[in-house]
Amino acid sequence: MSQAIISAINTTILDVPLRRPHRFSTLTIDSQSLLLVRVETREGVVGIGEGVVPGGPWWGGESIEGMKTMIDLYLAPHLVGESLHEVTRLSRTMDRTVAGAEFAKAGVEMAMWDACGKSHGLPLHQLLGGPHRERLPVTWALGAEPADAVIAEARSKLDAGAHQSFKLKMGAAPPADDVARVAAVAHNLAGDADLAAFAKQVLSLAGDPATRNAIANGSYRFKLDGASSSPTPTAPSTGSSARIEKGVITETVLLKLPKGTKRLQIGTGVSVTPLARDKASSLGITIERMKP
Repeated sequence: MSQAIISAINTTILDVPLRRPHRFSTLTIDSQSLLLVRVETREGVVGIGEGVVPGGPWWGGESIEGMKTMIDLYLAPHLVGESLHEVTRLSRTMDRTVAGAEFAKAGVEMAMWDACGKSHGLPLHQLLGGPHRERLPVTWALGAEPADAVIAEARSKLDAGAHQSFKLKMGAAPPADDVARVAAVAHNLAGDADLAAFAKQVLSLAGDPATRNAIANGSYRFKLDGASSSPTPTAPSTGSSARIEKGVITETVLLKLPKGTKRLQIGTGVSVTPLARDKASSLGITIERMKP
């Protein structure tokens, strides 16, 4: 086994153009800066990490430029010459060296773990106990644009099967206008997307601390009016076919289908989560969307 001694830590700032301008409550950006962190060993292994803060220091207190300086001048000197076989200890060293700066430290730690796995000739997940899943659903961040623009973007993601969960930015308009905008988006997407993030931000504008606390700790439950929390077939199963005309298809829903189901017909407003699509494939179930 190689000693995996760190020989150098280098950082590079990248300015990446966005697909479309993204509007926050305080600013609009059309590019996002990223900090790439490279941890190199004496044997020539290179691990890659990334540090990023959306839109600059207003969001989390760190800036890309500040993160680069923090790593180059304060963190790297304490890590060069150390062994990657002790990443956890090196992370504690970073914590003792610098208070806060979590995004900068995360980029370095990510690169160290990547280099550690490569030094062992193994995927990193094998060093950390094995994979838990093959895919993860990703929430798409919508901007603070007018409702029509937000709805069109969300619909395009839903129709493409790319995303089922959305986060909506607020705070760029007066509270009453923001609430009306979010309500319009929620009404249009009801039954097609995860609206918990929408509801959290709308209700956070209320002056009731108890309600906000209930949302934060998960005791406040959200349910779409008229929507079923567990979609069931709306017509009797026929042979190896089943039909669901509303709601969201999850892994649990698929497991509750009649035994032997090989074909599932869904309505035009039904959403299918990415993990449910994977489960359907493993179960040999073909999902077909019915025409309007």
